[in-house]
Amino acid sequence: MKNYKKIHFIGVSGIGVSGVAYLSIMMGFKITGSSIERNELVERLVDLGMRYFEGHREDNIDGAELIVRSAAVSDENPEVVAAKKRGIPVILYSEYLGMLMADKIGIAVAGTHGKTTTTSMLANILYDGGVNPTVVCGGIISRFASNALYGKGEYFVAEACEYRESFLNLKKKYAVITNVEPEHLDYYKNSENLLLSFRKFILQTDKDGVVVVNGDDENILNLSRNVEQPNVVRVGYNSKNDFIIEEPVSRGGVYSYRLVGRKKYSSYTLGLELNIPGKFNILNSSLAAVLSILIGIEADVIKKSLANYTGTMRRIERIGDFKRNPVFSDYGHHPTEIRATIEAIKEYLPDRKVVLIFQPHQYSRTLFFFDEFVNSLSLAPVVVLTEIYRQRDPDDIIGKVNSRKLYEAMRKRGVDVYYLDDMSGLWNFLDDKINDDGYVLLFMGAGSIDEYARSYFK
Repeated sequence: MKNYKKIHFIGVSGIGVSGVAYLSIMMGFKITGSSIERNELVERLVDLGMRYFEGHREDNIDGAELIVRSAAVSDENPEVVAAKKRGIPVILYSEYLGMLMADKIGIAVAGTHGKTTTTSMLANILYDGGVNPTVVCGGIISRFASNALYGKGEYFVAEACEYRESFLNLKKKYAVITNVEPEHLDYYKNSENLLLSFRKFILQTDKDGVVVVNGDDENILNLSRNVEQPNVVRVGYNSKNDFIIEEPVSRGGVYSYRLVGRKKYSSYTLGLELNIPGKFNILNSSLAAVLSILIGIEADVIKKSLANYTGTMRRIERIGDFKRNPVFSDYGHHPTEIRATIEAIKEYLPDRKVVLIFQPHQYSRTLFFFDEFVNSLSLAPVVVLTEIYRQRDPDDIIGKVNSRKLYEAMRKRGVDVYYLDDMSGLWNFLDDKINDDGYVLLFMGAGSIDEYARSYFK
C-alpha cells in the first residue's frame, strides 16, 4: 500500500471505519478522525494517538494525504467536498479495507445474517491456532474487547458487508457465505440485483481459492452453480453437502453436534460443543470450522476454541438484570434475525416470559418487510415498540410507514404490544409493567436502542 503519512477517517465512530483506523495506527500511520458523536470506539483510538474532531468541518482534513469515509457519509459532507477541491483522494471504507487485505491472504465473511458471529468465531480459532491473524469485525469480539486485531501473520479476516456492493472491494483467497435473502432493498431495489452481487463476490475470489457456503440455502446453491473456480465447499444438514451437520443436541438452548466430511473430506469428523445459545450458531460455527480446516488448523484447536467462544457484543449479550430479570441486547434488525433470536431466548430461558423492546432500523426496511416484521415480532409474548431509527432514508419514505402502524397491525392479531413515541420514558414504563422475576428483557435493534439500554446499568 502507498506509504501515506497522514490519513483522515470520516465517520470514525462507526464499527467498520474505527476498525481500519485502529489497524492504521498499529501499522504506523498518523491518523485523524471525525464523526457526529463521540463513543467508546473513538475513545480507544484517541488513547492510541488519533486526533479527533467532533462534527464535520473543512479544516478537519488539513494535512491529510488520503481520506477514508464510511458508506453512510454523503458526497455533500463538508470534509468530502473540501478534499475533492484540494485534490486529496477520497475512498470508501471498503476500498481501504481491500487495500489492507491485498498485502495478506484475505478471508472475507459475507451473508445476510450471522456474518459478525462467524467472523468472530473464525478470528478466535485462527488466534488459538497460532497464525496471528489480522481481523476487522462488524462487532466487538468479547474475548478481545475489540472489533479489530492487528496480527503479524499472513491471514487477514474481514467481515464483508453487501450494502452498495461494498464486499466486491475486498481482496480474498478464501470466502464464507452464511446465507442470502432479500436485504438492503433501498439500494438493490429487488432480489435479483442482490443475488447477482453475491455471485460476483464468489467469482471474484482467487481462482485457486475456496468459498465455504451454507449448502442448505437455495439462493446460495443457485448462485454457486457452474462455478468451477474457485472451489465451492458446501456445509449444512443436507446429506449432499461436503461437510454434514449431524446429531445436534441442545443443553438448555446451547448446542453440541458432529461435523462430518464426505468424499475427499471424509477424513474429517469433529465433535463440536458451543458455549453460546441459539441453534443458528451451529451453522455459523460449522462454517468457521470448515474454513479453518481447509487452511490447516488442527481439529483439536478448532474444538477447544469453539467450546471456549464467549460471543460478540450485541449478539444475545447479557448486559444486566432488572428486578431480578435478565436483560439482553441484540443487534437483530431484520425479520429473520428477530425470529431466530426470540426462539433462541425462549429455548435458553424457557421458564421466563420474553419482553421484547424493539427499535426498527430504517423506514425503508420497515416498509419493504412490513408483514414479515409483524409475523416475527408477534412471536414474543410482550412487545414494546419505539419509533423507527432513521438511517439513509429519503424523505419520501418517511410518511409511508412508522412504528404505530406496526403496533396497530399487531394489536389486530391480539398481541400484547405497546408503542412509545418517546424512548425517554421506556424504563419508567418497564418499571410499571414488570413486577416480578418471571421475565427476560430483550432489547433489539441496530440503532440507538442498545446505548439506551446500557445507560440504565451505567
